Amino acid sequence: MDFQEALEFDKSTYDVVTLGELVVDFISGEYLEETRDRGMKDLQVFSRYFGGSPGCLAVNLKALGFHPGIISALGRDFLGDYLLDFLVQKGVSLEGISRTQEANTSVVFVSKSRNNPSFLALRGSDKHLRVTKAQEEVVDGGKILHFTSWSLSHEPSRSSTLALIKRAKDRGMRISMDPNFREVLWDNKEEGRRIIKEMFSKVDFVKPSLEDARNLFPEDAHKSLSPREYLHKFLSLGAKMVILTLGAEGLIAGNGKEERKLPGGKNPVVDTTGAGDAFWAGLYAALLKGYSLERALKHGSQVADYKLGYVGGIPPLPRFQKFMEKEEKEDANRLYESPGEF
Repeated sequence: MDFQEALEFDKSTYDVVTLGELVVDFISGEYLEETRDRGMKDLQVFSRYFGGSPGCLAVNLKALGFHPGIISALGRDFLGDYLLDFLVQKGVSLEGISRTQEANTSVVFVSKSRNNPSFLALRGSDKHLRVTKAQEEVVDGGKILHFTSWSLSHEPSRSSTLALIKRAKDRGMRISMDPNFREVLWDNKEEGRRIIKEMFSKVDFVKPSLEDARNLFPEDAHKSLSPREYLHKFLSLGAKMVILTLGAEGLIAGNGKEERKLPGGKNPVVDTTGAGDAFWAGLYAALLKGYSLERALKHGSQVADYKLGYVGGIPPLPRFQKFMEKEEKEDANRLYESPGEF
């Protein structure tokens, strides 16, 4: 895909189908940076939030004015009820969400952070996704399928995820992956690296973070690779379009022929939780409206920057058009041909 290209989509029930974990996030009231390096053990008060990258992305898309679907598994417990009630309140379809008695709903304790949050995942139902007829129908009704590596880390969710990806690919859908690789989520971390790297050649878009890059290529830790060098390593895996996010430094994107960079936002950071999901929502929103990838990258960054001003993964987003009106008033020259110092 070229940076100036605008994608075309057939009319479908769902603009984006997100696949993977729905979790309850418990986010600390204190910043991790304020514990004086004592870590999460000294964080005492946590508040409950809707969480899970695929879920947050779907809710953000709905807020922007689009029609997402979610495929996930929840436990038959009060936490699962809480997540479903939240989605109903936000107007997001529940057609692709199943309930299981094999495990409780997954929970994640997260430190509020202005940088990279720490977390403890108590995984349950998200590992027990088993494909249903209803979930196949949700995929059949989508334009884009988006998944994270969480659903690839354990069976039976891994086989279910791969089957749904194949189904989407056979239908000609666009497919995107958020690697989000963390060793602690895998029983075998080397197998995890292998599985995720193999997926790069099977998707249209992939958005690793710089932390993902370092976690997926630990053998290069001593080399102090630049973001651009990591970008090229991802492209060498067969990726078609890589968007490497760099936190406060913005992003660098490439397709093997061209590269673009975009500087970070300027808004004060309250909490980084869910910033990546907000970026995806903004990116997809612009692509679905017929904007070029270059413009969509900028829009994704604007939405992520907006999210950083709020705690948790669900900021009170305005509709898509409000963002576009704001962007049109700002400097249009935020994207650069050369990756420069990147």
